[in-house]
Amino acid sequence: MMLPRVLLAIVACTVMLPSLALSQENGQALVEVIVLSFEEQEPGTAVYPVRMLISDAAMRFDDGRDDGDFVLMNRKSRSLFSVNHEEQTILVVEYRAAGIELPPPPELTVTEQVDDAAPRIMGRKTVSRDYHADGELCLQVVAVPGLLEAAVDAMSEYAGVLAARQKNTLESVPDFMRTPCFFARYIHAPAQYLENGLPIQERDATGYRRSLVDFDESRQVARALFSLPTGYERFSLD
Repeated sequence: MMLPRVLLAIVACTVMLPSLALSQENGQALVEVIVLSFEEQEPGTAVYPVRMLISDAAMRFDDGRDDGDFVLMNRKSRSLFSVNHEEQTILVVEYRAAGIELPPPPELTVTEQVDDAAPRIMGRKTVSRDYHADGELCLQVVAVPGLLEAAVDAMSEYAGVLAARQKNTLESVPDFMRTPCFFARYIHAPAQYLENGLPIQERDATGYRRSLVDFDESRQVARALFSLPTGYERFSLD
């Protein structure tokens, strides 16, 4: 499975997710989620799918297959778990607040454009924004303000968890990667691109692309999708 680009470093402990709002169907426990389906592309790769399932307690990333590999974030503990079925392993990253002194942040600027002629999504206008750091264009985003705000909140939490991880491993980042955009996007302002609403298109100069292709603001899915498999070997990068 191709994992989401923002998962820079992931994921031993036993996970107990907070109680989920459950219902039953044919004897199977269900949980209500928001579903976001994206098409994503990295430089040199073909387009691949990324699905996000977001509940009040957890967030799951996968390629759209219920039985495939996945990444799970416990929203309460902010721990991350990356499950590989073929190797029967779970890579675990427990949340740790950054305890290092960071370099000064770059100067962040944003330019915005609203196209009144663009098609609306659920009655809402789209807004295009370009994000710069020290004058360097870092990311271009088309977003929908006010759309699926609960999903945006979860995505912001996830960006914060990854930023904390990145800060704690900053010494391992080579000098050529330490650009103003790197510090803006992954250290100092990881959720800035979400402040204007749900992104439906993202792109940067490296060739990274992501587009929202479908969403469902309320769907019942099996609670088992948020469970970690038993018997798998757990390990940490720490």
